Amino acid sequence: MRLIHCADLHLDSKLQTWLSEDKAKERRNELLLNFPRLVEFARNNGVFGIMIAGDLYDRNSVSKHAENTVLAAIAANKDIMFYYLPGNHDDKCFLSRFEEMPRNLFVFDERMCTIPLNSAGTITLSGIALTEDNYLTFCDEIDLNADNFNIFMLHGEERAGGSAHFEERLDFRLLRNKYIDYLALGHVHKPSLTKLDNRGMMCYAGCLEGRGFDECGEKGFYLVDIEEKSLRVAYTFVPFAKRRMLNPIVDCEGCRVTEDIEQRIEDALTEYGFTTSDFVKITLKGKVDALCEKDIDYLLKVFEKRAEVVRIEDLTEFKVDYSSYANDMSLKGEFVRLVEKSDYSDRDKAEIIRMGIETLMGEEIT
Repeated sequence: MRLIHCADLHLDSKLQTWLSEDKAKERRNELLLNFPRLVEFARNNGVFGIMIAGDLYDRNSVSKHAENTVLAAIAANKDIMFYYLPGNHDDKCFLSRFEEMPRNLFVFDERMCTIPLNSAGTITLSGIALTEDNYLTFCDEIDLNADNFNIFMLHGEERAGGSAHFEERLDFRLLRNKYIDYLALGHVHKPSLTKLDNRGMMCYAGCLEGRGFDECGEKGFYLVDIEEKSLRVAYTFVPFAKRRMLNPIVDCEGCRVTEDIEQRIEDALTEYGFTTSDFVKITLKGKVDALCEKDIDYLLKVFEKRAEVVRIEDLTEFKVDYSSYANDMSLKGEFVRLVEKSDYSDRDKAEIIRMGIETLMGEEIT
């Protein structure tokens, strides 16, 4: 039996915090098309069922177009089962469009539920939609057969230091020794597969596609292949994103002019193997000389056509080599020594010196 474990599709996200209105609309449609694309993969690769571990949509009120896209993919693929567990960003709003629930769609709610996936009943899927009322007690209701292969689906995480949100206050230790073989999780957008206990594994599928530069890295879903007689299992992560979110960190220390920084960026992008379809945020770091000539607008112009979207974040700091001004008897040297003796922070001193020297030299301050 082959299953897909996916989560956090966040269909119909607004995406307007870092994209223009037109780009956001284009990207929303790309993310929406991920669902029928995922179903097509399932159809072409002998997948029995798709487990959606929460946050199918990004908000409670979604467009009719987004609802219809999902409904059409489910209705057109009656040989594939869909197991849907609502998360904290969505509810069952799209189900209201069904006059009758499709037989190939099973929806978990706030009550604990276990269903067989094969005719012998040796592979089971359990799940519960977490609420403020049940997140502390649901573990007590888990009652699984030790002889079966047991999948348990949840949307939430165990966050160190606590959280204001109940779905981030889970205690996974309470799920140990419950005969769970595969804990299929949603809520965390980075894929991971780790041990739950001596028997089972816990897995975050991550999201199918990054929506911002806080979601860089490989994105996709997990294939779960279970041999029905032996109940042996194999897990395979499948990269699925059409576009990557890249955030190369570029060390600018030692750069004297904009062209030096340009070359450093070029080297970093080459190392990432970026393509024109990627979204790229270039982060400049390191300490550069206070008189380093650095034109961010120029750099943005150089690279803006190299990928779908390019952003540059300048986190460099200025530094001053005070020893080089120790014996400088000019007005510039006197100014540097005066600022060095001040009570300003090192960072403020460097900025004051940079602005002061550029003023003395008749340069435009940037």
